[in-house]
Amino acid sequence: MTFTDTVRNLRRPPSKRRTEDDDYPGASNAEDRPTLEDEIADTIRSAHPRDLDEREESVYGYGAGGGGSAEGFTIETPAKLPDYVQHADNVDPVGRLTAEAIVKQHEETARAMEQMGEGIKEWSAHLERLLQMNDAALKHVERTVQAVRDEAKRQFERVEQHSNLSTEVREKCDEMVKKLALAVT
Repeated sequence: MTFTDTVRNLRRPPSKRRTEDDDYPGASNAEDRPTLEDEIADTIRSAHPRDLDEREESVYGYGAGGGGSAEGFTIETPAKLPDYVQHADNVDPVGRLTAEAIVKQHEETARAMEQMGEGIKEWSAHLERLLQMNDAALKHVERTVQAVRDEAKRQFERVEQHSNLSTEVREKCDEMVKKLALAVT
C-alpha cells in the first residue's frame, strides 16, 4: 500500500480496513508477497516509464552500458514538479528520484486533503441552504403566531361586544317588561 492508501485506509472503520493480505489475495504466506525492493522498483518503473534495468546499467556500470560512472546521466522528470520545489543542480540521480517520490507522496496526500476540503465545502453549502430554509420556516411560524394572536384579539373583542350588546338588550327588555307591567296594572 502507498502512503496515500494507508491514510485512506486509516479513515475507514476498523472492520473495513484493508490489510497486506488484501493486496495479495493469492499469496499463501509472506514469501509469496513482493519484497519492499520489488515494490520500490515497481513504483519507480510506474513513475519513470524508461527501462529501470537500462538506468541501473548506466549508473552502476554493469551490463552493456558499462563504465561505472553516473556522470552525464540525466533523469527526465515525467510529471511536472509542483511549483514549490525545484531540483538543485548538484543532486545525484538517486537523490532526485527519492526527492521526487517523497514530494509525489506528499502531493497526493495534499490532494486527498483538498478533496476532503471540497467535501466539507459541499456540506457547508448544503447546511447554508438548510439554514436558509430554516430561517424561512421560522419567519412563517412567526407570521402564523402573530396571525393567531390577532385573531384571538379580534374574537376576544367580538365576544365582549356581544356580551355588552346582550347586557344592553336584557336591560331594555327588563325596562319594557316593567313599563308593560305598570301599564297593565
